Amino acid sequence: MSGGFRGISKWWIPVIMVGIVIIAFLFYQWIIPRTNLEVRTVYHESPGGGGTGGVINVNVLLTNWGNREISDLDCRVVVDQVGGGEMARNEAPDLVLGRGENAEIKLSFIGSQFADYKISISLSMICSGSTTERVLVHETEEEQMNLVFVDNLR
Repeated sequence: MSGGFRGISKWWIPVIMVGIVIIAFLFYQWIIPRTNLEVRTVYHESPGGGGTGGVINVNVLLTNWGNREISDLDCRVVVDQVGGGEMARNEAPDLVLGRGENAEIKLSFIGSQFADYKISISLSMICSGSTTERVLVHETEEEQMNLVFVDNLR
């Protein structure tokens, strides 16, 4: 009879280990406070006839992957032509992002596929009483018509 009891106890070790891993994951996801704002910037050129110009789209997706609410989120997106002037601007003030929520900021302008652009994203947010300010800058390249930039603010 004691031989059968030893066989059963061997099955409990993996079950206990899996249980510990699940509890640790749940503790990390919901109990330990953390901030994680993902800023995904998508740049897309739609060239016009003969390369003289076309529609350029810049979409910025803000996603709160942390488990704390982000409030008073102000986001300003500015696209400048490298060596030139401002091409487009859009702002989204006073956003509130709960856990897993997102917001999108879109810009469209007529530009040249042969020009380089600088995308500046200014962020200001409050999370758990502390204020964070950041400026993210990305530059496009002449030969790339589609670009994706991903930044995480923690």
